[in-house]
Amino acid sequence: ELRVGDSAPRRIAANTRRPGILKLHGYPRMLQHKMFHHLTLEIYDDGGFVANSCVLHRVVMDKESDGEVRRTKVRQRKGPGHPGLAALAGGSLNTAASNASGGPTFVATFGPFDQGVTLTPRCERWRGGAAEPLSYRVRLVASDGPDTGKISKLIVGAALVTLAPVVSEMTLAYYGVGMALSVLAVAILIIYRVARALPGGRAIKAGAGASAAVAALVVPSEHLSAVVEGYVHLCLKPVSLVARAVYEQNPDEAGLPYALAATIVMLAGAAIGLWVVRRWMIDEVTGGVAPSVAGFACVAMRVVGVVLLQFCTLDLLSGFALVGASLAVTATDVARSWPGATRRSSSSSSSVRAGWTRG
Repeated sequence: ELRVGDSAPRRIAANTRRPGILKLHGYPRMLQHKMFHHLTLEIYDDGGFVANSCVLHRVVMDKESDGEVRRTKVRQRKGPGHPGLAALAGGSLNTAASNASGGPTFVATFGPFDQGVTLTPRCERWRGGAAEPLSYRVRLVASDGPDTGKISKLIVGAALVTLAPVVSEMTLAYYGVGMALSVLAVAILIIYRVARALPGGRAIKAGAGASAAVAALVVPSEHLSAVVEGYVHLCLKPVSLVARAVYEQNPDEAGLPYALAATIVMLAGAAIGLWVVRRWMIDEVTGGVAPSVAGFACVAMRVVGVVLLQFCTLDLLSGFALVGASLAVTATDVARSWPGATRRSSSSSSSVRAGWTRG
C-alpha cells in the first residue's frame, strides 16, 4: 500500500518470479484543487531491477471473463539514478552507487485521484529460467504544485471554446495566421530546393527528412511553446539585424547579405499569405470573412479546445467534466444563433412592444 505523503521509500524484497504487488492511493476526489497536479512513483533499484529488465505493468481484474487478470504495460522513464544516465553524466555504472546519489532509478506518472491502482513489475530476463533475487524501494510522491503546462492547456482550451465565434469572424486573425504559415512554407520550399542541389544520394536526403519529421512528431507538448518562441525569434533576427545596420549606418555589418535575403524571403512569404487570404477566405462583397470559412474555423477551434480541455488533467473524470461543460457552452451558443430561436425572440419582443403601446 503506497500513499501520498509517505516520508521514506518502502523496501521490497522479492524475486523475478514473484516481484511483488504495489497498490497506489492518491488524493481523495473531494480535493478538486489537486486536479492539475500529478503523482510520481519513484523506484530505487537495490539489486536486480535493472539487471533483469523489469518493467511495471498495471494489473486489472477482468470481471467478464471469470476473474481473468489482464496486464498492461506502464510507461516508465529512466530517473537520475539510472546507471545508464549516470554513465552518460560521467558517473558509475553501479546501480547502488547511482542510488546513493539520491535519484530514483525509474519514475512513472499517474493521475492525482488514482485510487487502488495495482501494479507489479514483470522481469524479462530470467537466468536459465530460475528466479533471481530482486530488491527495490518504492515511494509515491506528489508534485509540488499544479503543472504549468496543464494550466496553459486549460486556459487556451477554454479561450478557444468560448471565443471561437468571435475570433472566426476576425479578418486580422486570418491575415496573421496566413502570413505566418506562408513564410514557413516558403522557407521550407527554399530549404528543399537547396538540399536537392547539394551533393548526396537520395537515401541520405530521405533519411534526413524522415528524421526531421519524426523529431517534429515526438516533441513533447510542454516544449511546443519553446518551438513557437524559437520560430518567432528566427523570423525577427534578420529583420532586427537589417534595422540595426540601417540605424547605425553600417553597411559592413557581419551577416547583412544573409539578413537581407532572409528579410526578402519573409516579405515574399507574407505577401503570398496575404494574397491567399484575400483570394480564398475574404468575401469580396462585404469585406468580411466568408461564412463557410468562418463556420469551419469556428468548429475547428472548438474541436481543438475540447481536446485541450480533455488532456489538461491526468484525471479522466475531471477531463470528461470539462469536456461536458465545453459542449454545453457550444450547444447554448448554437441554440442562440439558430434561425428559429432568432425569429421567436424577435416575435416575442414585438408582441411586448405592442402590449406596451396598447397600454
